Amino acid sequence: MVRKFLYGCIAVAVFMFSGGRVFADSSVNLEKEVENLKERLTLLENKPERENKGLLSDLTRGGGITLVLQNAQNANVSEESLYNGKTPTAASYSVDLGFEKTFNGQNKMFIHLETGQGSIESQLDVFSNVNGDSDESGGVISVTEAWYEHAFGSSGFKMTLGKIDAGAVIDDNAYANDETEQFLGGIFINSPVIDFPDDNSFGVNAIFESEKIDAAVEYVSADGAWQDITKNIFISAQINLKPGIIREKEGNYRVYAWTNTKKYTKWTDPSETDCSNYGFGISFDQQLNDYAGVFARYGWEEGKVYFDADPDTSGDDVSLSHSWSAGVQFKPALLNCEDVFALACGQIVPSSDYKEANGLKGETENHFEMYYKWQVSDYLSVTPDIQIIQNPFGNDASNGDSTVFVCGIRTQISF
Repeated sequence: MVRKFLYGCIAVAVFMFSGGRVFADSSVNLEKEVENLKERLTLLENKPERENKGLLSDLTRGGGITLVLQNAQNANVSEESLYNGKTPTAASYSVDLGFEKTFNGQNKMFIHLETGQGSIESQLDVFSNVNGDSDESGGVISVTEAWYEHAFGSSGFKMTLGKIDAGAVIDDNAYANDETEQFLGGIFINSPVIDFPDDNSFGVNAIFESEKIDAAVEYVSADGAWQDITKNIFISAQINLKPGIIREKEGNYRVYAWTNTKKYTKWTDPSETDCSNYGFGISFDQQLNDYAGVFARYGWEEGKVYFDADPDTSGDDVSLSHSWSAGVQFKPALLNCEDVFALACGQIVPSSDYKEANGLKGETENHFEMYYKWQVSDYLSVTPDIQIIQNPFGNDASNGDSTVFVCGIRTQISF
């Protein structure tokens, strides 16, 4: 009996020792498995973030909806083109959507989609029209801009390549350059004597920016056809001086020049059909204090030539000589501290060669505009707008020379 008991004790001891060692080994393996599972779970949780990084991170999205309602008094196009006598009323809308993506701080891409419909401009014969936001695409969505930009470190130099807007480089202005927030009249958005390309097109620009001076040059296809980008071209250059005339207040003083190499015809000698057009201008804006600022621009172009879009017709081609505009902006804080009141005036002078070749009066067209932008909220503004045009189309309009009055209201939704 004693021997059997001793054998039993020895067997139990061996089992406990062997089982404990197996249990200990199993516990270590279990801990390793748990750690492995934790790592795999962390990888799975972070996988979408890693995959999206570089593709969607830093992608800025924004845009706006612009609604414009305008009524014109003394509309002056031909009788058969008028749709409500001499007092037409028209509405228009436009939609802008932009996507901007920055790569490693020095490279950026931008895509601008746009569509719209409606305008009162078809009812008026004028040198510079009254709704710079009108979009005659008929509601078709188009790619307005698509470009890639590279900045050369902290040197201040950057280059842009792609489908670009030539007007984004020259004749810009802090108070008169945005038809969705500022003046609606074309003369107060850009100088009417700049012969910009027919459409945004292939181009490249180089820009230098610093605290006291900016400089830019650009090369853009002039006909928007994307077929022969070296034949018809628009080249421009601008220098912007920022002298700080009023301490701690922003001020920009720009001078620019441009040339357009499409085939132009000379007014005094129609046999010369291979001429170029060119011009220059200045544009400045100066903040006076926290509540007011002023602006002015002047432009001149070669008025001896014109671009004959349809050689089989005549009488529709216009050549301008020079133009100027000036205005002031206030923040009156009547309804909201961000409200803006602005007024401006300007003139457009047709060229003497254009007048003589066509036997026209060719008088100076005078423009006046006034608006009050009520900033209802961070994303919504409502802007009543009044425009007056004297001597429309140089007093050579097809249906009367009476002063044109245009009253309207613009609603801007930004997001």
